Amino acid sequence: MTPATIAVLGGGYAGILAARRAAAALGPLGRVTLYADRDYFVERIRLHQVAAGQVVRTIPLPRLLGRAGFEVARVVAIDPAARAVITDRGRRTPDFVIHALGSRTARAIPGAVHALALDDPDGAAAVAAAAGRAVAAGRPLAIVGGGLTAIELAAELAEAHPALRLMLITRGALGDGALGPAAVAHARAALARRSVEVLEGQGVTAIAPDAVEVDGARIAVAATVLCAGFAASPLAAAADLAVDRLGRMLLTPTLSVAGAGWLWGAGDAAVPAASVGAPVAMACKTALPMAACAADNVIAAVTGAAPTPFRFGDSGVCVSLGRRDAVIQQRAAGGANRGVTRGRLGAWVKEGVCRFTVLALRRPASQRVFRIYARRGAAALAASTDLALPAAP
Repeated sequence: MTPATIAVLGGGYAGILAARRAAAALGPLGRVTLYADRDYFVERIRLHQVAAGQVVRTIPLPRLLGRAGFEVARVVAIDPAARAVITDRGRRTPDFVIHALGSRTARAIPGAVHALALDDPDGAAAVAAAAGRAVAAGRPLAIVGGGLTAIELAAELAEAHPALRLMLITRGALGDGALGPAAVAHARAALARRSVEVLEGQGVTAIAPDAVEVDGARIAVAATVLCAGFAASPLAAAADLAVDRLGRMLLTPTLSVAGAGWLWGAGDAAVPAASVGAPVAMACKTALPMAACAADNVIAAVTGAAPTPFRFGDSGVCVSLGRRDAVIQQRAAGGANRGVTRGRLGAWVKEGVCRFTVLALRRPASQRVFRIYARRGAAALAASTDLALPAAP
């Protein structure tokens, strides 16, 4: 029997997990290849640490992929009519595709080309250099955005550079709706202790190389870092596939594309069109269980088994506030905020989550924790599913 060919697009959390999981389960029945534009894994949830000058290990992608193959290639297009993937190294026509190309920092503000972003190539290093220049020049560094990435970056930079003047500017409120009142209060106090100036309810209307315009007023800055949300990979929209307002490819409950049973999605680049329990935000905590389910359903397509609907139950969000503080916003399965863990215990939990994420990529047995997400989602929907992992080397 000729093995099925499976292309996994993207070398982030979702792509790695999906490729390794599918290759481990299919063995000789499938030939899985991951396509990424670099040969190493970026721990996106630690980029704020890199920006603060900390050393974060670089892991070669092949070490995380198990039996899956790997090719350094930038995916430039998806051709649904031909069931093809086009890369800068040629055209591929696999039997099945998992689109997991993720997201990038949104650049919707006029003049955004002048701003830095953590997920740019070498972006975190560029932010670290800009922070050093800002200290030397005695000018503020502006962080645009009030969400979790902005909070983590501001706290980390302020802790690393006590003399750095930092401005966090957000059109909305601190926490961007992701944190409850108690968690926001703790984050706001932590930033205040580090002398971070937080401007809430004030929109950045333009960015220049040496200034930001805030509701019509020009403020001179040494540099600007964008943390104002994410936009999905544009390839799904460019292929005329259905997408949401963030550009995420819309999926059926089994994470395939309606009318294209060869194409699945996972991670920031895709989202179920209908409710699957708690809201599916762009986050590592949703990317990993989505990748597990997408891989399982590709396996089912190859072996002739029935696909499994995706169910998601929330667990909360972890926000680091430097190396010795964090706030953990716990959530009920359906997404409602409940308790808060903070301080040194919160920092310990946050670091544990970061370490476990890589462990789950390295050791498939660790991915059994995704049963928790499945159970929570089942409770939220009065349904059930099982994302148990097949044995793998």
